[in-house]
Amino acid sequence: MAVAQRALHLICMLLYLYLCFKNLTRCKKCNSLDVYNGNVFYSSNIAAKPNIASFVRLPRQPRSCSGSASLTPNSTRVIVACRLLTKASISLLLIQMSNDVESQPGPVVDRKGIKLCHWNIQHLTDSKFEEIRNLLTCPSKELFGLDILILSETFCTEKIPETFYSIPGYKVYRKDRTGKSGGGLCVYVKNSVQAERRIDLETKDVEIIWLETCPYKSKRPLFIGGIYRPPSSNAASDKSIGKNIENVSLLGREVVLLGDINIDYLCTTKFANHTFTKVLKSFNLSQLMNVITRPISRTCLDHIWCTHAERLNNVKVLNIGISDHLPIMTTRIYKRACHNKGKHSTINYRDVKHLNKDKFITALKNAPWDSAFVFDDANDTVYAWYEIFNDVVNEYLPLKQKRVKRNTQPKWFNNIIGEDIKARDKLYYKARKYQTDEDWANYRIAKNKVTKTIRNAKKNYFSDKFQENKQNPSKLWNLIKNLTNDDAGKNESVKFLTENSTTLKDKVTIAETFNRFFVDPQNNLASTSAPVEIEQTPNLDPIPHVDTTFSIPPMSKLRVIELLLSIPVHKSTGDDGISAKIMRIAAPAIAEPLSQLMNRCINTQTFPSKWKVAKVTPIYKGKGNRDEKSNYRPISVLPILSKLLERHICEHMYGFLQQRNLFYRLQSGFRKHHSTETALIRLIDQLLLDLDKNKVTGLIFVDYKKAFDLIDHQLLLNKLHNYGIQGDELNLLKDYLRNRWQYVNIDGSRSPKIEVKCGVPQGSILGPIFFLLFINDLPSEVFHSEVDIYADDTTLSHSAEVDLAPTAIETALQLDLDGIVRWSKTNKMIINAKKTKSMLVTGKRLAKKLPTKILSLQSENEDIEQVHFQKLLGVTIDQELTFDKHVEELSKKLGQRLGVLRKIKRFLPLDQRKLYYNTMFKQVMMYGATVWANCSVENLKTILRLQKRAARIILDVGTRTNSVSLFKQLNWLAFHDEVRLNKCVLAYKRFQGNCPSYINDILTSNADIQTRSSGRYSQRNLVCPRYSRVMEGGKSFQVSTCKLWNSIPPHIKTSEKSVETFKNELFNYFFHRYNDIDSFTIS
Repeated sequence: MAVAQRALHLICMLLYLYLCFKNLTRCKKCNSLDVYNGNVFYSSNIAAKPNIASFVRLPRQPRSCSGSASLTPNSTRVIVACRLLTKASISLLLIQMSNDVESQPGPVVDRKGIKLCHWNIQHLTDSKFEEIRNLLTCPSKELFGLDILILSETFCTEKIPETFYSIPGYKVYRKDRTGKSGGGLCVYVKNSVQAERRIDLETKDVEIIWLETCPYKSKRPLFIGGIYRPPSSNAASDKSIGKNIENVSLLGREVVLLGDINIDYLCTTKFANHTFTKVLKSFNLSQLMNVITRPISRTCLDHIWCTHAERLNNVKVLNIGISDHLPIMTTRIYKRACHNKGKHSTINYRDVKHLNKDKFITALKNAPWDSAFVFDDANDTVYAWYEIFNDVVNEYLPLKQKRVKRNTQPKWFNNIIGEDIKARDKLYYKARKYQTDEDWANYRIAKNKVTKTIRNAKKNYFSDKFQENKQNPSKLWNLIKNLTNDDAGKNESVKFLTENSTTLKDKVTIAETFNRFFVDPQNNLASTSAPVEIEQTPNLDPIPHVDTTFSIPPMSKLRVIELLLSIPVHKSTGDDGISAKIMRIAAPAIAEPLSQLMNRCINTQTFPSKWKVAKVTPIYKGKGNRDEKSNYRPISVLPILSKLLERHICEHMYGFLQQRNLFYRLQSGFRKHHSTETALIRLIDQLLLDLDKNKVTGLIFVDYKKAFDLIDHQLLLNKLHNYGIQGDELNLLKDYLRNRWQYVNIDGSRSPKIEVKCGVPQGSILGPIFFLLFINDLPSEVFHSEVDIYADDTTLSHSAEVDLAPTAIETALQLDLDGIVRWSKTNKMIINAKKTKSMLVTGKRLAKKLPTKILSLQSENEDIEQVHFQKLLGVTIDQELTFDKHVEELSKKLGQRLGVLRKIKRFLPLDQRKLYYNTMFKQVMMYGATVWANCSVENLKTILRLQKRAARIILDVGTRTNSVSLFKQLNWLAFHDEVRLNKCVLAYKRFQGNCPSYINDILTSNADIQTRSSGRYSQRNLVCPRYSRVMEGGKSFQVSTCKLWNSIPPHIKTSEKSVETFKNELFNYFFHRYNDIDSFTIS
């Protein structure tokens, strides 16, 4: 084939030279040839024949004696024919040399619109992904500015999270292969394109992703489909694909379908007679791609089907040698299209790196601070203090501006990689052109070289960086996040927003829209009911008589320095523009005047207005369209100095309330020694022990709508007064709550300020303790059930004998739910009935004895949905307490983390692999494990297998390597031993007095019920309660922990050591037992 092509090239070249020589000879004989020197064009398809009659029907003229002769008609015909042959030979030669012809030849007009591309990538490996990311984000690359990229045959699985394949500036949608079937699809959509994935139009058995978009304010929806039809498709699978496409075509909208169809368009007979193509044509779809898309087989397998071919332009293929398939592209034309080119941004900063700290501190010490305290109003004093401080800061740290370049390439990308890619693509072009085995072999060598070069460049870069920052944990973790792509796109600002079908692009308008969205709903909801005065002390457990009220002590200079140095340097800057880093540097010099300022505020009961302005940044939640404001959450930042005063007040207020036992006993949120784990232990133990006593339990998971944002300030102040916070302290807190404002900041563009009339301040330190006190009296309205609270997560539980269930449970829960509804109305809180759920916990044994398992509950005449499982504080609880659902979800998440670790391990040294395990795997694995690890042995083995797989990935060994030896090498405990360790640590904290009161009640010491001081009673043992059934009461935390604690050697349980020392000794006790075993056994 290649020899024949080269022979044809040679024949065309010789013919061209011969005709040129003949024309030149004839020109020398004829001086009047210029009369006929018009342009002659060659075309393979000419609508009208050229009119040559005027050239050939000339009157005869005799030849002159001077030798100049007129052309005869025959000679004219010869000349015209020669010129036509010349042009034809040139065209044929150019076509043969180019090898490829565009599907729409002629001058290409790059009309604006939405640019679409499909690419069969043939396994999305790490190196291919890096190249694709570079192609999409680097302005000099072919795919830069592409709106939608569809990748087929990615071979991605759910084991790898979406974040690993995220690209800045693009949303990613995936449809992974299931098992070993299918190829997998991955679609990248530019953030500026308002596209929505139509999952409702997709089916599991068809590899297709549908997007709906209305770009550039178009009122006509466009459906874009990415499809992969495998070569093995049969009539049944083709019918399923056809049915799916038919459902979309029946919507009557414009459709563009791009993908690998695996039907050769260039084989006209096969294409025309294929059943699947006939089906597509029956939906009025036309195929536009008519050139080779898979050069190695010289076939056109990748197609572009559309319903309106006249609206598509610039159909072409690109010469990029990453895959055996070429990327196919087209542009859907829009008259209003406007592609904004990315611009470099500028930032304002202060150059702390080159600051002369000694001179800066000296200048601050010599500043005229006394002049700030001549004012009577604390607000004037604060403004004056800022003026003095900022004058010194501006002198030694002037505000500078610099241009920040867009990150178009990863830092490890170098010129060598770029040159290798160019060489590979040239060889790819040559192989496509001549189709010789030698050219294809050279291309494959170059392709493998690029892959190897990319891997080595990444490995060398990260190895050097890890070595350089091995003493800096923060930078090490940032490097790992860079590798795992965890933070890709998370910090991107809002580019546009859709409001009432209008696209907003002005940053100030977007910021104002966000600010109204964040503030207006809570202000409107809070004004739905009239204020209520609370005159009586909340009906809680008996409160000890308090002779004194709460008072705020003055702040000393040392206290100010301590608070300043405790502020993390990465804390965001508030509205005052002073960063935490500058405050830490200036701490020794400003501690004295700052303590004066804080004490002035305390003494005058004034919280400065400058500290009551919140700077809010909308952060994308990670799900949904980026142009919808509901998919963003507000992050509020307050001035650094305001947090100093808040922390001082909060610490003393918490101590005051804690000493007098004023917090509700089962409130576990925002309290020292309390956690989600302790809250879950109490609830699950109650459920298991009730099952052991032949009791079933009904649960109501109450959900509040915007709980923190709806706190009524007057109600809160009344409650604070009832808890002993009165006088000047209450006046200070009253001033803290009123006249608070916030604005939204987007890339330096600020919205107007809006007053926040209710709710606890977001991002504040006092906000959480205010909320605890506000909700503290909620249990006073519940008389039949137990109320477990973690912040605003409220759970009601009521148990009854199996013979009386579920009627007795339903009655009690309904009464208590009505009580919570009354409390909510009185306190102007709103229950979200749609998200409030109920569950009947029966276990496996008692489920068979119940006549019915239905709970009929209502909240204000709205039915409460009953569920079989519910996620509470991060742990999924099911009605049989098997935790099968939780283990299933956990296994999926851990499997994804291991998939990422497997991909990045070649770039990580051993220590950083361990760091990844401890932070990204172990923390997830162990969360709440003391609660749910009483599950079946099979579930425990599932988690242990994942832990073993992590060890093999980290140490890079085969699957047959003994796991015990791996754990010893890594200094790990097996999962079940880690759970035992955590249970014993919690028991040890109980003896240290570092546990909630309800954990103290669960873990009863022998010393609490015995007076003997010798023998086994002196060993600090726990009292194990009686239980009837191993699979119910025996699985409780109380029983399992008591047995485990009592089996620990006495010398480990002594009280003369810290919790960390105890944990290390117990770890060694468990770990040394691995010397005597060859495999792990779960009992």
